[in-house]
Order: sequence, then structure tokens, then C-alpha cells
Amino acid sequence: MSRFVILGVAMCGLLTMPARAGEPKPDENLVKQAEAVASLATASQLTSYGRGELSDLTGLQGVKSPEALIAAGGILLRPGACLGAELEAVNEKGEPDAKAKVRSLKDQATDLFDEALGMAGNDKAKQDALTKLIAQAKTLPSGEQRGAVGKPRTVTRTLAPGESVTLTIGFVPSAPATINYSTVGGPKQRCEIIGPNGNTIYDNTGKSGSHSWTTARDTGKRMISIRLTNTGNATHTVTVTTN
Repeated sequence: MSRFVILGVAMCGLLTMPARAGEPKPDENLVKQAEAVASLATASQLTSYGRGELSDLTGLQGVKSPEALIAAGGILLRPGACLGAELEAVNEKGEPDAKAKVRSLKDQATDLFDEALGMAGNDKAKQDALTKLIAQAKTLPSGEQRGAVGKPRTVTRTLAPGESVTLTIGFVPSAPATINYSTVGGPKQRCEIIGPNGNTIYDNTGKSGSHSWTTARDTGKRMISIRLTNTGNATHTVTVTTN
């Protein structure tokens, strides 16, 4: 049975998304959460490049980069520094899912560091050079060493070829919102973001993608639909992260 996991992401910087005229300034934590989710898109791209999965985009066949994996791990640590170890798991409707198992951003970063070191094989000089880079990636500015201010939301789903699933996520009105997705096992993943009125906010097909916007003014939560469709010919796993 497929399982959905949602992690809510708290942020470590400010997203420059101004409030609309006549509307209150968005909560700073919501702004930080949106920026943290957006940063995960960069980490996803670096991870794909480091594993040699972007050959069609880069023209580099069979080229892997442990340095890119370390950079991706460093990016994951920055929003992770604001979250603490606890992660919230929910199903596709936002309901708590006690059975779901998730890995923290810190653990994911550690996996990338280990994967990068594994690429060095028995080359001692290369191992030493990569170890130094990992130490740099783990060094966070003092301003990012803060207590947890929120939890990430991430939904992970395995889709067969042609399979589609719709997730429904509630966002705070008149506030920054960010959705990021990444795919393991195939590049042909379509992600559509659909607003409460049925209007399409975002439509992209590829291995990964990210979109940020400011939700409309409303009296309650802005219920956003995220439709995921595997448009390829192989089963793959897609992860969607939102603030």
C-alpha cells in the first residue's frame, strides 16, 4: 500500500514576497518556511547532478560529482538547523499518520555525505579532500543556530506509469507558499498546482521543480490541490515538500 508522508519545513532566511496593499504583513515564520522549501529545490538539482542523472540536460554522460552531493547536503542542513529532530507525518489529506516513517533533513544530509565519500573509493587523497568539504558544509553561521520554529511537510508517493494522485494541502491566506517536488527513478513527473477556484497555478513536467507564490486573501485556509502524474514508462517515487 502506498504511504504518504508530510513534513512541514521551517526556514532559515527571509523570502522577499511583499504583502499586497491593505493586507497585513505575513507571519515571519511562514516566510521562513516558504524560503526553506524553495532551497530544497536547489539541493534536489545538485543531488541529481552529483549522481550523474542530468546527462540529457548537461550533456555529461556518466559523470558524477561527490562535491555536488556534499553541497546538496549542506543546503539540507540549513533549514534542518531550524527544525530540530522532530518531524510531522500526515497523510494526503493532512491528517496525522502515526505509521509513517520519515527521515530528518539532517539524516538525509548525512546520507549524501556518506554517498560522496563512497565515490572516492580507496583514493586516500580524494577521501581527505572530500572530508574537508563535508566539514565546511556542516559549519553553520551563528544566525542559523536557532530553536525549531516549525515542522516540514513532505508527501512521498510511488507512482506506476500513467498513475495520478491528488494531494490537498491547506495554506494560510495572504501568506507566502512554496511547493517543491523531486523524483527518484524517472524524469517524467508532472506536477500541477491547482487553486481553490480550479485555476492552474503551476504546471511542470520534469525530474524536479519548485514554485512560490502568495496565497489569496480568504476567511479560512486556502485549500490547494497538487496533482501528480507519472507520464513516463517506469515506476518512480516522487516527493513533494511544502511549507
